[in-house]
Amino acid sequence: MKSFYLKVIFLCLFCLLQAPFFAQAQTTYTVGVENLNYFPYYSIDEGEYFGFARAFLDFFAKEKGIKFEYKPLPIKRLWNDFLKEKLDFKFPDHQYWNGDAKKGINIIYSEPVVGYIDGVMVKPDKKNITVDQFKKLGTVSGFTAWDFLDLIKAKKVEVSQNSSFIGLLKQALIGRVDGAYINISVAQHQLETKLKTPNALVFASKLPHTKSAYLTSTIKHPEIIEALNQFLKSHKDQINQIKLNYKVGTVQN
Repeated sequence: MKSFYLKVIFLCLFCLLQAPFFAQAQTTYTVGVENLNYFPYYSIDEGEYFGFARAFLDFFAKEKGIKFEYKPLPIKRLWNDFLKEKLDFKFPDHQYWNGDAKKGINIIYSEPVVGYIDGVMVKPDKKNITVDQFKKLGTVSGFTAWDFLDLIKAKKVEVSQNSSFIGLLKQALIGRVDGAYINISVAQHQLETKLKTPNALVFASKLPHTKSAYLTSTIKHPEIIEALNQFLKSHKDQINQIKLNYKVGTVQN
């Protein structure tokens, strides 16, 4: 009987000694993210990261037995810390972004995670407006309407800047600008939840716009990006459901 209790005690001690090892077995990686309200793609509330990006990345991490710690940063500092390898990953990212700063640095990118469209939101009666009819473009301060740069330089389109997405959309709603240049999914969310006017502005697909995708990037962990690429292929249905839940990746006109 004594030997039995000794075995139990020994087993308990063994488990206690091993507990720290198991607790540390799950590797934690830092993901640099933009400290920006860009919901439904992503947003920050009291330091907490949420939105499509969080749901997707947490899903991947759970499946792979790893953990992501999200670090919201202003965009300029985010680039600086990422390129100095102070972060393990960056989301979102793209090969074409910030090209000059990335010269000479070997950055590994994932396959497209989620699509997006940056374009112009207009009143429904202007849905089919063409460039020749378009005169005044609203933008958010700090954001560049790349698709309109040539038109702006040629003074064929005038630009009016606003400090917020809500202010920008309001300008388009009251007719102070012909249209608001913005991410279409972000605009639709703001119209529906903040302004309570879900169909008051629509995407003007005949005007210049960018259709692309957000990627995940790393300098330090190519093996995780490779696993992420496989995950994107093997979990398409589940990922598509997350996109539907957050209304991203498609235009809802």
